[in-house]
Amino acid sequence: MFNFRKVGYMFLIIGFILSNTIIALADVPTTVLTPKGTPVVAEIRTWELDPSEIEYWRQSVAKYFPEAILISSASRKYNCHSYAWHSQAASNNIWINRPEQKKYWQDGSYCWVATAEGTPSNVPNDARVSYDGDDHSAIKYSNTHFISKWGEGPVMLHTPYHCPDVYLSGGLQLSYYSRDTSPPPDTTPPDISITNPSENQVINTSNVVISGSVRDLGQNASGIKTASLNVGGGIHILSEGNFSVKVSLSDGKHTAIVNAKDKAGNTSSKERHFVVDTQPPKTEINGVITNQKKIITIKRTTIIYTDCQGNEKRRETIEEKSETIEKGKASFTWEGEDNLTTSNMLKFSYRLSPSAFGGFSYSKSVEYKGLSFGNYLFEVKAI
Repeated sequence: MFNFRKVGYMFLIIGFILSNTIIALADVPTTVLTPKGTPVVAEIRTWELDPSEIEYWRQSVAKYFPEAILISSASRKYNCHSYAWHSQAASNNIWINRPEQKKYWQDGSYCWVATAEGTPSNVPNDARVSYDGDDHSAIKYSNTHFISKWGEGPVMLHTPYHCPDVYLSGGLQLSYYSRDTSPPPDTTPPDISITNPSENQVINTSNVVISGSVRDLGQNASGIKTASLNVGGGIHILSEGNFSVKVSLSDGKHTAIVNAKDKAGNTSSKERHFVVDTQPPKTEINGVITNQKKIITIKRTTIIYTDCQGNEKRRETIEEKSETIEKGKASFTWEGEDNLTTSNMLKFSYRLSPSAFGGFSYSKSVEYKGLSFGNYLFEVKAI
């Protein structure tokens, strides 16, 4: 029977004798990476077998392994581990020695599927195969055949155990690994938006609509598993997407809390603070009003007539009458109280009809002068 170990050793000795200096200079230590980025110690091989050596390999495998099919010619540039785990390209020039190939499954780039003699039915095609003792690697081509590189020999299509004895010296157990193609895990927490009410908004109705959205975003989003709105002591279950929940709340300060958890276990929470105030502030007005007055002034002048000796002959009284109007005036003060807001924080707006209300301020008094006779209405409102 063909002994791969002896033939390979013979080629190694011949190559060393003929090209020792070239090998020492050309083969360069390097590292390659697994699909998940783990460094693997390897060699870059740049010189090739000569045509006579390649032909010898072709004749040898045809003679000793007649049921195997040659896929590509012998090459010293890459070996079974490099072909199975690193690259199947014809330009591959990476040689990986045992046990470096183990890193491809130890870091999770490939996931274990089964270990058995032969090929279990649950192993997918294109799975990687590590022979007992991890001395040889292959690729599952079908339920009956593997493809593997035989050392410095050719790439062969063969049944699992129709291969050089050296690969079977550790036993007949075969370990199968499948490429981990699952997407990266979802590490992004759910996105929560509360659009209504706004932060610290004062709402003058007890029926409050709380709206927003809950979504699981990101490239690897797993989807929302649970979401809820907690407000006023009640819990409302939400679905992924937009939400609008109408709740009845008492007067006072409230906090709406939205919690969400995605299917990957990431959680997030968002709060919105607001005030429900359905009772208007109470105001008390005090006023002093002076009505319009009419002032009448009478001026009397007495003229006395006398003779040359100064004796009074007669007297005459002249009376002058005048009227003036004094406009009215009004001054007001006021106070307010509210069930939620302290009196010193209330703002007021006032008007004397028919004038319009002015802006709100903390002022609590006003005086009007020059009021004509008539009816007026003074009003104060508070917030």
